[in-house]
Amino acid sequence: MLIILEQDPSVKTTDFCDEFVSAEIPDMPDSNDKSAAAQQQRDLHDLVTRLNLHDHDKTSSCMADGKCSKYFPKKFSPLTILSESDFPIYKRRGPPGPDQTKTDSHGNTFLKTYGNTSLKMYAKTGKTILLDNRFVVPYNAFLLLKYSSHLNLEHVAAQESMEYTFKYIMKGHDMAYVRVQNDLVVNYDKMDNIMQCRYMAGIEGYWNISGFPIVHCSHPVIRQWIKGPKGQPIIFHEGYEREGLGQIESGGKKTMVQAFFDLCCENSLTKTLTYDKVGKHFKFNDQEGKWYPRKKRDPSKIIVRVGSVSPRNRELFCIRILLFNVVSPTSFENLRTVEGVVYPTFEEACKIRNLFG
Repeated sequence: MLIILEQDPSVKTTDFCDEFVSAEIPDMPDSNDKSAAAQQQRDLHDLVTRLNLHDHDKTSSCMADGKCSKYFPKKFSPLTILSESDFPIYKRRGPPGPDQTKTDSHGNTFLKTYGNTSLKMYAKTGKTILLDNRFVVPYNAFLLLKYSSHLNLEHVAAQESMEYTFKYIMKGHDMAYVRVQNDLVVNYDKMDNIMQCRYMAGIEGYWNISGFPIVHCSHPVIRQWIKGPKGQPIIFHEGYEREGLGQIESGGKKTMVQAFFDLCCENSLTKTLTYDKVGKHFKFNDQEGKWYPRKKRDPSKIIVRVGSVSPRNRELFCIRILLFNVVSPTSFENLRTVEGVVYPTFEEACKIRNLFG
């Protein structure tokens, strides 16, 4: 699970990270402390030492070329260090020196500055390895206490990690099928290949059968394109020239811009809309070439992106500028009209409107 937090400067601080992610064995409270908070601390201590220490030896599955593939043990660090281009280094304080400790009346060793240290190192049953803060899998105390199971919570700072996660979960279903065939000619059956290759775990099957969504998008991004008066290019395959000619004679499909002009002629709701805002309130049907009112989406949560145009394509570039500034235009001619005067080019219309700044 990846939770992307609001882009507030405070979430990028080490204090914020330390509040949610810990990579240390929690301290034990005083044995005479019988409060609920002390018992909760003991429970957390037990869970971390029992479930969240990465102990390994030469025979462990995580070992590759004599090293742990998970990079344990980590290095001691007196504080948390965050980086935009690398994994975070969590606070993992090491055993203190004699001058940093004190001993209480019960013989327990305490740090002068924080917590007790007498339980900072462990030897798991049957193992001789000593486990300290370097072996702690990062966790969140609340979640560990709630679920009482091994968990790994990480702070993700790099934007690329968020982008990769979304791309990864949307890349399609898992495939696993291998067959060795001696024949030089293979009869490839696409449907049969899909049926044999696709595999699905029980939890994914239940999720799909129940109709639950794979992903929830809070702010959909609507892409709108700029096409000039010549409209859409008409594409047809060789041998289908007659069908292509039919599309030309019928005018072809209407572009988003042409459909926007039609909408402005028919719908009073567009009287205050420019082209870059129409996608917030209307949805474009590509097959019909029409804009239809949105019924469910909150306009404030819809992001509209209008395709860029090179300034070298001067007229189309000016059309884009005009569409961003002219409210409820009804045609390309109307787009070139300023105070009742129809100008011969879109560039001149932009100049008259002082849109070149």
